[in-house]
Amino acid sequence: MALNFHCYLIKDFSLMLNNADDYDVIIKVGEDNNAKEFCAHSVILRARCCYFKSAFTSDWIKKKNNMIIFNKPNITPTVFDMILNEEIFNLLIASDELLLEELINCVQDYLIEEQTSWIQQNFDLIFHLTAKVERFKKLQYYCFESIFRPYKAIIHDDIYDKIEEFHYKNILPKITIRTGKINSNIINEELINIFSNWIDKKLAMDIRTGNDPLYKFSLIYRGSRDGINDISFNNKCKRQAATLVLIEVQNSNRIFGGYKPNGLFQKNASNSFIFSFKKHSIMQTMKIYREDRISEERGFNFYNMMYMINQNIIFKDYSEKFYKTDSLIIKEIETFIVTK
Repeated sequence: MALNFHCYLIKDFSLMLNNADDYDVIIKVGEDNNAKEFCAHSVILRARCCYFKSAFTSDWIKKKNNMIIFNKPNITPTVFDMILNEEIFNLLIASDELLLEELINCVQDYLIEEQTSWIQQNFDLIFHLTAKVERFKKLQYYCFESIFRPYKAIIHDDIYDKIEEFHYKNILPKITIRTGKINSNIINEELINIFSNWIDKKLAMDIRTGNDPLYKFSLIYRGSRDGINDISFNNKCKRQAATLVLIEVQNSNRIFGGYKPNGLFQKNASNSFIFSFKKHSIMQTMKIYREDRISEERGFNFYNMMYMINQNIIFKDYSEKFYKTDSLIIKEIETFIVTK
């Protein structure tokens, strides 16, 4: 199709040129009833267009009263609007700078409908330049469809929408993070994924997705409810199942805990671990310790290194690797059965 500029836009564009202050160039284009004069500055035309840079140094021009007179009767006023910007795509860039919305849309339509081969030949340039300009949505969409249309049949609609959102709005896709729930007075649910990662022998802050098991933490013992002593603990926690224990101590904001995959009273400590952290600076103070060692039976016992005797949590043997003290008084203690 021909490039159909709206008349009032052409008039406004010409008016801007004709009202240029201190102009030193008069460009006469067209002939008879389809002629127009454009007023401009030679220094601007030289800088923006190599055509004028050459023309103004040749004998194509005439000077009258220090005014450069440039005649091009074989070029219509409409076409000359494009020549002022060297090429159609430069016209689009210039139209954006001048906030000429209708002209922007018109040029985009022309490029897409009539200059497809030129777009493909200059695809990288078009793709990167239009991606930076909000008003070039038609060309943005054309480039996006050119890249992804061949794959649309095999890309899930939800994924395709996320790709579009990232392309147009630079919004990263939201990753569905799996997290469990826990009925605890000691910790909040944000730690569930950390415990789950440790159980799976991953790093604490690894993101858990649909491929990872979603663990369920079921409360079976709470000291403030059931009594903080060896007998109550043993009666409630003798199940041979994966178990997590959490301990809050008096006169400290540090939390202690441990995990055993076959119950707290197992002799074989394979895949067990103990941990500690401060409540209000979890990541900065987090410690985890693993070691395959046989434990003696007490309220709970991890490696003969951290264990419970009634209302006390005892640190012994290799405790300098984990916490440098002999014992602390338990303020609250909770035990959870861990299942998938």
